[in-house]
Amino acid sequence: MLTAEQRRDYIQTIADLPDELDRLVAPLSHQELTTQYIPDEWTVAQIVHHLVDMHTNSYLRLKAILTSDRPEMQILDQENLAVWPDAKDGDIQYSMMILRGLHHRWVQTWNAMTDEQWQRIGLIRGTKEITPDYLVEGYANHCINHLNQIREVLDMKRHIEGR
Repeated sequence: MLTAEQRRDYIQTIADLPDELDRLVAPLSHQELTTQYIPDEWTVAQIVHHLVDMHTNSYLRLKAILTSDRPEMQILDQENLAVWPDAKDGDIQYSMMILRGLHHRWVQTWNAMTDEQWQRIGLIRGTKEITPDYLVEGYANHCINHLNQIREVLDMKRHIEGR
């Protein structure tokens, strides 16, 4: 179980993602967003769209945990989702709008939860128990990991361009 301070830190990381992501991606052109600079890695656009897919799923998991008794959690195939045309689209403005709204709502929910609600449980594949603590920690780390992944892609881009 996480401490209240750990939860606050993780929630702040989730709250900060849209602004931090926007600082990284706003200056990029359509070509820069859709160029695969690192073999076998996603483009920047795919990462942005992936964040929307996975964070929407996690938000809905949290809501299910809070409103149902031991709900079964939806599992998404992120690799399969990343090859759909909407996930490869270089127009990320709508995904950025979704992330802003989603993260605002997500943070509101986290901040309104009672101690009892933090103890609630959801199930994956009928046996693996997940809690709101699991979600807040996992998705704060998800934010950090994908921001770092975008930084790596942009570093490779600069290296390729000789800058």
